[in-house]
Amino acid sequence: MKTISIAKRLYRREVLSPGRWHATSCCLTSGLRSLPWWFRSKPGTPLRCLCLAALDFVHRMEFGRPIPRCSYLQLADFLLFAAQQNRILDNKSNPQIRIISESNFSAYEKELVEIETNRPEIGSDRFNANGIQAYREQVVALALKHSFAIMFCDRDWSRGRSDSSHLYFDSLFRIAMLCQIADDLIDYRRDLALNLPSFATSLTGHADPERELLQWIDGYANSSSTSHRSQFWPLRSAAIGMAWPLKQFVRRMRRRPLCANS
Repeated sequence: MKTISIAKRLYRREVLSPGRWHATSCCLTSGLRSLPWWFRSKPGTPLRCLCLAALDFVHRMEFGRPIPRCSYLQLADFLLFAAQQNRILDNKSNPQIRIISESNFSAYEKELVEIETNRPEIGSDRFNANGIQAYREQVVALALKHSFAIMFCDRDWSRGRSDSSHLYFDSLFRIAMLCQIADDLIDYRRDLALNLPSFATSLTGHADPERELLQWIDGYANSSSTSHRSQFWPLRSAAIGMAWPLKQFVRRMRRRPLCANS
């Protein structure tokens, strides 16, 4: 009987929680809003459309309403601009091809160039697992910071905001870092040929790259600060849903370990 009672309490708290149902409703609505953007030139890829949906979800949870259309358009513009700037600085895109934008993202561009100018170079003391992780986190946090500034219509959005705003930022940051690890694994050969710092290239020749990658994945997928808050469950589920196949992929790398000739 005691076990049944505990199960009932957990069911009421986790399944019938008003916060969980509200989060589910906001998640579905934000996802539906992003669907038409999958077929438009901006933001350009399904993953960036999911970014739009995630940001809209946060806005609905914080303010009870969707992101205004003008800010939504600006976010789509910014996500494409940020991706293009990263590719240009990585020599993966022609710098003469510029995205025509009605918005001014010069502040982001300036900060990004500064980070990329000081990024760890192959052969330097900073070209190691910790140095690469810090560099990757800087780039992702910068893009997310500017996305939140557009969403909240406040360049200094972090001041005076509720704790939940910062927890949403942390949750999206963790998901973005998992995406970054996946992207680095996919682009490993190209990044190695271009001598680019990434999660994958930093482990070339490493004694146990699988263990290092799994530690990164587990670190970003697990967050104790939101584990007991029902309104964060869609973002927790997204992180876990990304981490699982990523970990399976990394475990299969035993057959083809990271090396200069892979």
